[in-house]
Amino acid sequence: MPKLLFALSDSNLGGAGKSVLALLSQLDRSVYEVSVALPAHAALCRPLAQMKVPMFWMHAGADRSASVASVIEYRRLFAKETFDILHTHAALGALLAAYGKIPRRVATRHCEGVLSAGRLGHHLPGMRSVEWIAVSEGCRRALLTEGVSPRRVHWIPNGAREPRRLSDAAKAVVRKSLGIPQNGKVIGWFGRLEPVKGADLLIPVLADVMRQMPDVYAVVCGSGTLLSATQAAQISLPRLRCLGMQTEIDPYLSICDCVLNLSRSEASPLAVMEAMLGGACVCATDIPGNRATLADTGWYVPADREAEAAERLRVLLGAPDLRRCLADAAYARAASRFSLTGMVQKTEQIYEKDPLWEAPVRVGHL
Repeated sequence: MPKLLFALSDSNLGGAGKSVLALLSQLDRSVYEVSVALPAHAALCRPLAQMKVPMFWMHAGADRSASVASVIEYRRLFAKETFDILHTHAALGALLAAYGKIPRRVATRHCEGVLSAGRLGHHLPGMRSVEWIAVSEGCRRALLTEGVSPRRVHWIPNGAREPRRLSDAAKAVVRKSLGIPQNGKVIGWFGRLEPVKGADLLIPVLADVMRQMPDVYAVVCGSGTLLSATQAAQISLPRLRCLGMQTEIDPYLSICDCVLNLSRSEASPLAVMEAMLGGACVCATDIPGNRATLADTGWYVPADREAEAAERLRVLLGAPDLRRCLADAAYARAASRFSLTGMVQKTEQIYEKDPLWEAPVRVGHL
């Protein structure tokens, strides 16, 4: 059985971590022996423990793709443990350390910007044989611009799980637990509380909307550098519920009238996809990553213009038929394009490219 190691540098639970969780939820563990290397005490540790996935806690390179210390630490790991496949997410240190140690190396690119270090990095020893997964067309273009061979770049959009739908009675219980009236309108935020995600605009936008719409509440699930400021805002905004990091978001997503995204940059936004599959209407910034995901099924607001964003959000909250129409169209689009099963199958094909072992016969492959 091939041994597959996922390596991450993120200490938060963002797109990279959610992508790994999605893969782990679908990979056949009778085919792959999986484990994860990640920063000690990363937010991903808890859900991995619940899934009973073995972990290697790394003490160097947290939230840094590469450092000399992380390369050394990974070299020590690879000297003690044998792996057949390495799949990294923002962990260049692991890729460099794996040269000559692990035969199949795969890296997922989650950002669309061209990295100045990337032009050099792709020419380092062993990097030319890495298989790259681009989660969006923008990521694919960036990799090609940095000099990666087109035959090594595979465009595989993120796949998202379909959130659990709650009954009306269960939704009523969730609302009661949060002190939200049954007829109150709910704005949801599910994602990192960081400036790149527009979290610095979240409180001004919510304050503007709530000032003119007294029946509007907000539920914020996420962590990041702006968590403390967002929690503190509950004093001046008593209808704001800041819950911090939540590994189980389905109950909160189920009560949302719309899900808000204020990102300044997105490649393949998993939080948006989950909202679409959860049957929620999505109000998102008009940026390429969100447009590529939502197309004409989203309600768009301008990036970095909080007053206009608040006005557009008020219009949406006052139009229940429009919200329902957009939500239905978004679900149909996500179900057909962002299949978790499809993402996993395409990723497995890369793992098995020029097979390192005799691939097992599976139903449907006959």
